[in-house]
Amino acid sequence: MTPVVDRLLLGVGLAHALVGIACFARLWAGATPIFGVHPALKPLKFAASIAAFLVTMAVLVPSLSVSGRTRDLLSWALSLSTIVEMAAIGTQALRGRRSHFNFEHPLDAAFAMAMLLGILTPLVTMSAITLLATALPLRRGLGVRHGKPRSPHEASSRRCTASTRSGCGRGVAASPEAALTRSAS
Repeated sequence: MTPVVDRLLLGVGLAHALVGIACFARLWAGATPIFGVHPALKPLKFAASIAAFLVTMAVLVPSLSVSGRTRDLLSWALSLSTIVEMAAIGTQALRGRRSHFNFEHPLDAAFAMAMLLGILTPLVTMSAITLLATALPLRRGLGVRHGKPRSPHEASSRRCTASTRSGCGRGVAASPEAALTRSAS
């Protein structure tokens, strides 16, 4: 049975929430501003948004109609990339340096590239999740019809066949041959 919540994504999301709480507490301590902004503010914003994102994904990923291996791959990709991104942002804040688009020194450039990787990986992963959550179920004949979810069994059992005398729906013939036999009678 598929788990209701992905524990890895949930755990990493809650860890980001704890980082956000620590950054919030750090706002009350004095610090040298980075371009007029407290250095804990950017990590706080990122930690909060990443936590919300990962907790949402912890609920969504287990509901995908894919293999357990694919779900694990998606979970690990999201978890590791957000950890790398948050580590780079937090380290730059601790160093008192700008985190984004900072190529002043080789170490700053390395952190900027790590953050780029940290955002591109979730972007590609979310594109895959979007594809898996929408295109595959639609291709398999699943979806919503008249406000009710359709299962593959329900979709196949309601198909029109030539043997259905009344046709499909209201007055619609099952096939062109059935339409000709109806008009002839």
